[in-house]
Amino acid sequence: SHRLVCVVCSGTQHNLWRASWAAGATYSAEDRIFVWQLPSGAALPALALPSDPTGQLPPVVRVHGAELLVARAAHSVVAVYDCGGSAADAPVPRRELVGHTGPIKAMSVDDGRVATGSEDGTARLWLLRTSKCTSIVRPGGGAVLEVQLVGQRLVVQHLCAGAPGGSATTLWATGETTTAEGGSTPACLARFAGWACLDPTASRAYVQEVAHLRCVCTQQGARSHALARPAQAGSASVSALAVNALYVLSTLLYDEEDKEGDDEDDEHAHVQRQALHAAASASDAGGDGAHQLAVWRASDGELLGTIDGLPWEPEAVALVGHAAVCVGFDVPPPHILTYDLRAVGARSPPTPHEVSFHAPVVGVGLADACLAVALSDGSVVVTELGVDASVTAASSRS
Repeated sequence: SHRLVCVVCSGTQHNLWRASWAAGATYSAEDRIFVWQLPSGAALPALALPSDPTGQLPPVVRVHGAELLVARAAHSVVAVYDCGGSAADAPVPRRELVGHTGPIKAMSVDDGRVATGSEDGTARLWLLRTSKCTSIVRPGGGAVLEVQLVGQRLVVQHLCAGAPGGSATTLWATGETTTAEGGSTPACLARFAGWACLDPTASRAYVQEVAHLRCVCTQQGARSHALARPAQAGSASVSALAVNALYVLSTLLYDEEDKEGDDEDDEHAHVQRQALHAAASASDAGGDGAHQLAVWRASDGELLGTIDGLPWEPEAVALVGHAAVCVGFDVPPPHILTYDLRAVGARSPPTPHEVSFHAPVVGVGLADACLAVALSDGSVVVTELGVDASVTAASSRS
């Protein structure tokens, strides 16, 4: 966040992986959470919490201002820590969000409100200031896997038997009807077969379906237009998606075969698919499974073009103003590429600005233009990204 950098060293994740390692791999009994204050970089005493021996239910951690929200591994309660005091003071839980009956798997914070998703099959909305649960969402099906809260709109991804990939996504209006207790009864606006991402204004949701990306108006829950993309080699899913008020950005992996989707009757989508394939064929890397980015204009969904020749598949992408930020995990330098999207579609393609570190990147977090990266040697670097796809300042926080 603007006040804190948080890194989770997950013993639970270690326990999940150790079964596939060499005999004698040790069991980790703790999840350790390291917190630094910004802009000083002062380190607070680390938190040590019990891990999940099975490795199936890792801790869920978010930061909001100077507060740290932690649902420890395989636990149904969120503890809220105040990390705004002296760096010598250990974080102390000030409040708890109590109500779920199963382990918490997802959390999202927006403007003093918190959304949580649990294995109990529900998502809950909370007021962070009072720790009061204001709404309970029951999407149906199994455990809630992901939540995203933006304004009065909530996206919930949950297990669903029979759905492609075994999960489905629902879109909710969170404050439409007020209850006698002062809470609200969320209204379900739409259900999707894929997963969805809200834009910063919560006016649109971008849904990743099997064959294409689709934009949905969140006011009516009706489909507005499709953003076509070509088939990918071996998989129809994208590995990363980013949305801001200006652009929609998606990673693409081209395949030589032109797999036709189920939207051939959608003329707008078909024209965009042809344009996207033409851009792929025109590039040196387009037809052989190269990693690329597709860029659309957020206002009308018009395809602006592609960025070709990425040296690795981005594990994370983000948008900062007109800049696209691509991060590669455990790859050789450069570790971060930034592109000025105003040059997409021009005769000369955008030239990446490369950022390299002294060790591979293993984790990343972004708050506006402030990028924090965790490196494989245990250090953390905080980088300020300029909105014109340049790095304006960088400082090491160890």
